[in-house]
Amino acid sequence: LVGITRWRATYYRDYATFLAQWTSVNSGSAQAFGTSAGEKLERGDFAGARKDYEQALSMRPDYARAEAGLGTALAKLGKPREALKHLQ
Repeated sequence: LVGITRWRATYYRDYATFLAQWTSVNSGSAQAFGTSAGEKLERGDFAGARKDYEQALSMRPDYARAEAGLGTALAKLGKPREALKHLQ
């Protein structure tokens, strides 16, 4: 799925713009928010990643990748105690 979304992103200015549109259109998709969060994490937008991971987890509490990503984002934001709850 990620490969397909990156391919489709060639129609947009950049991948981040594509993901913003994707989460807007698929506002009920945990996968859309998880993918967007991962991209934000890679770009160093830790606050944005946190927000998207939290949104993904609100839709699908068993989303392990989002749980781990949220822990990473929180650690990068200097919140190690909160991060540990999501990384254990």
